[in-house]
Amino acid sequence: MTPGVGRILTVAAERYPDREAVVDGARRTSYRALDARVNRVARGLRDLGIGRGDHVALLLKNREEHVVVYWACQKLGAVATPLSWRYAEAEVRFCVEDAEAAAVVFEPACGAAALAARPALPGVRAWIHAGAEPPAGSTTLEALAAGDEDPGPPPAVVDESDTSIMLYTSGTTGRPKGVPRSHRAEASAAIAHAVQSRNALGERTLGVMPLYHTMGVRSMIAMAMLSGTLVCLPDWSPAAAARLIQDERITALYLVPTLYHDLVHHERFRETDVSSVRKIGFAGASMTDGGRVLRQWPPPHRGRPAPPQTCDACARHPRQRR
Repeated sequence: MTPGVGRILTVAAERYPDREAVVDGARRTSYRALDARVNRVARGLRDLGIGRGDHVALLLKNREEHVVVYWACQKLGAVATPLSWRYAEAEVRFCVEDAEAAAVVFEPACGAAALAARPALPGVRAWIHAGAEPPAGSTTLEALAAGDEDPGPPPAVVDESDTSIMLYTSGTTGRPKGVPRSHRAEASAAIAHAVQSRNALGERTLGVMPLYHTMGVRSMIAMAMLSGTLVCLPDWSPAAAARLIQDERITALYLVPTLYHDLVHHERFRETDVSSVRKIGFAGASMTDGGRVLRQWPPPHRGRPAPPQTCDACARHPRQRR
């Protein structure tokens, strides 16, 4: 077997065990602690009968729990299948059934939709709640992660040609469509993202882009590759983003253009120290007012040049410019 994506986290924990891997509100998790927690959850999923090739649907915001379940799937050989936590009951039902998911991990924010869909999904063997009070018939993610020991990764059963993740399209022109991606493809794409964005060892990025979208997943994997830190922002707020950039000393941003517009035009932006940010990347659309947005950046840098801008909107114009 060729090691899959899960090996990336194992190596990160071996290389810099005490570095911060994930920041989620008051929770700060080192690579050693994250790897151990992931291994416990992988063991818990295996005890529930989840194994290689089984789809695990994730209805979670950008939280530490989402990161943990994603990496547990990678180590276990299960297929992470993240769905929008904003989905209504019909969309949840369709995607979970379409993926033939063996397990669903959900949180209170989307609990109503998940539970409404549940009676129509008899093929789901495990319902896992990322909250303190699980609904009847569900177990908690914390129960799977219980303990302080590190049981080690599951036996190596993952090959790089196996499916690592299945991302669902938006469904704007019809029903959402599942797009499976192999471990090899995901690792290669994360390397490409890190290179194109000029990310460096120990980078700190803001986890804003949804982890059910390729942009969010790419940032998450790249940070583990570089022993960097993913600072979670579950709900977009320009004020909250500005505070985290300043307090967490974010070094690299990767957003869609509209979020940059929200950020730089927020009333608190001028009062925020964003001098730690040295890389700005974007995707999803053209940055038609990129110059105007970047011109808002120099003041907090106290006269230093604006950070380099990278465009990942499409493969036709990968470029960097100042």
